[in-house]
Amino acid sequence: MKIKIPQLILPAFFIALVFPTVHTYPQQNLNFYPLQSGNIWFYMWTYDNKTDSAFVLESISHDTTLANGEKYFIRRTQRFKDRMRTIPLETYNKFQRVDGTNGLALQFDETEPYPGERIIYDLSADEGDTTIMDSHGLLMICTDVNDTILFNETRTIKNFSLPNTYSFAAIAEGIGESVFLTGFEFYSSEKTLLGAKISGKYFGDSSTITSINKKIVPEYFFLSQNYPNPFNPATTIQYSIPFIPSPWQGEGQRVRSVTLKVYDMLGREISTLINEQKLPGNYQIKFDGTSLPSGIYFYRLTSGSFSQTKKLVLLK
Repeated sequence: MKIKIPQLILPAFFIALVFPTVHTYPQQNLNFYPLQSGNIWFYMWTYDNKTDSAFVLESISHDTTLANGEKYFIRRTQRFKDRMRTIPLETYNKFQRVDGTNGLALQFDETEPYPGERIIYDLSADEGDTTIMDSHGLLMICTDVNDTILFNETRTIKNFSLPNTYSFAAIAEGIGESVFLTGFEFYSSEKTLLGAKISGKYFGDSSTITSINKKIVPEYFFLSQNYPNPFNPATTIQYSIPFIPSPWQGEGQRVRSVTLKVYDMLGREISTLINEQKLPGNYQIKFDGTSLPSGIYFYRLTSGSFSQTKKLVLLK
């Protein structure tokens, strides 16, 4: 057993004495909390001592740089009363990142009671390890590490608890948070993973994830990385068109002119995938490179003043 004291809460002179070198943690540990644009998690949430329930959809749209100079992924949490609802009861964002130099999953909170960066999980923790999570001395213990079947695949699970509470959490390799239980003497709530979409691959309840994700109106333009990449011969590109109310068009669905084009390394247009009017929503389209030689290509989404370009690799 060891106690891990994160650098972010230590005085500078102590860091220099105890942590003279910077290590990069194995990718296998970092995969316990996969943060990537396009990832989605779908949970059942029970609360009030399991007398009521709801569904929670957590998704990553894009990243942003905050005032502390660090880049965070925006993890949006939306709570629905049932699977068929398209308007969430509650929506809020979390700013999260994974630090490959210390194996920590971190979250930046902008509001009280504890503004600033704190630890969510120590992804490198082994059974019996204790991590000090914030400057207030909150502890998290890795109670055990085991292999468990999750979504029909054997995965390594790390289980954590907070001492002197009824709180418990589990993270699964390649998936992320699978269970989160918050417990007090007279109240408890539990969030259990029903399905996920990680790096373009679906796990568990994929039908609900697809259905809800298509119906929720996006708030931002977004162009995802194609999957698979590299690819041969076809790949899928996902993109989002937001609803932005305008005073002259009221609060209805605003149609936008959208183009999605593919270019070669010299900037020559290879293919026009989309050139039409689109309602706000989440879309995907396949690009087939059967007739093209292997190489690096670029695809660009354009709508009004918005333009975003990403690289794709055709490898035959």
